[in-house]
Amino acid sequence: MMPKYIDITNKIERELRRMKSEGISKLPSENDLCKAYSCSRQTVRSALKELEDKGLIVKVKGSGSFISDRAASRIDTVLLIVEDEDIYIFPDWIRRLRSSLSSFGLKLKVSSTHGSFKEEGNILTAASMEHYSAIVIDPAADMIPDPNEPLIESIRKSGTPVIYTTAISEDNDEGVNILMHHLAEKGHRKIGGLFRIDDSRGLSRYRGCINASRELGLEFDETGYYLFTRSEQKTDSYIENFISGHLTGITAVICQNDMVAYRLIKALTRKGIRVPDDIAVVSFDNSYYAARGDITITSLGHTFSTALTDTIVSLVNGKKNRSNGPDVVWKLNPGKSS
Repeated sequence: MMPKYIDITNKIERELRRMKSEGISKLPSENDLCKAYSCSRQTVRSALKELEDKGLIVKVKGSGSFISDRAASRIDTVLLIVEDEDIYIFPDWIRRLRSSLSSFGLKLKVSSTHGSFKEEGNILTAASMEHYSAIVIDPAADMIPDPNEPLIESIRKSGTPVIYTTAISEDNDEGVNILMHHLAEKGHRKIGGLFRIDDSRGLSRYRGCINASRELGLEFDETGYYLFTRSEQKTDSYIENFISGHLTGITAVICQNDMVAYRLIKALTRKGIRVPDDIAVVSFDNSYYAARGDITITSLGHTFSTALTDTIVSLVNGKKNRSNGPDVVWKLNPGKSS
């Protein structure tokens, strides 16, 4: 549950820009704030301390608290930059994130890069003039260096938090372990995989397969795995390459995500390979793709949007929000594919 003083901090913060635009430069007294928000003086003082730490007010001894110029220019909107807001999990994920942020008084604006670093740079350049509460970037391929890093660092130094969605930690070893145990319990001894080589989650999950195979005493055969790129994913060539050269002896496949699993199942079915009788298929995300076809997909879901919201709000409030463990918790959602 949100601490009372944080709730008061958020409420006062939403009022600062309006007050400044109306020519009001000074906050009401602590007594008046206590009455307005039905809280104790200690709660108000804690809220004012938060606002001062964020540079939104300036406290002058003996005179009270004054609204800073930074508060006047700041907008209560978070900018989310994604590859394409209309594909895969993004429509549902964005809807959930927008709803979560609204409970903290924050709006969400979404911009698509269409996989172009140049377009990302254009979006960031425009954003640097807007004073967003925070900027969130979902990288198209986070293992490839981003040429916009100097611009991103400049925005950070200006006081606007910028984070990548990959900053939300997930224990992919644990996730793969859950899927591996599920498959092993069904009698699978030789398991393959389809993962993105230019994506940190893909590489982490591939590494998790190596570790889980060792732990479970299963044979790990690299020929049963195919590491593909974002470019290959656009043409589905990776699916054909995997089926033609990596299925020998494999009875189960762990996929990068539900979209990959869905496309793999369709391709296998066209070739007369039965799922799950001949090949079991499991994946990550528990997105709408998991329930889209005749063969529902066994998939791991997690609390990503909630964890991202918590991180954004903490950064907006001037906190680091780092925990000792992963930010998300995996949950297995069984389907017909395994």
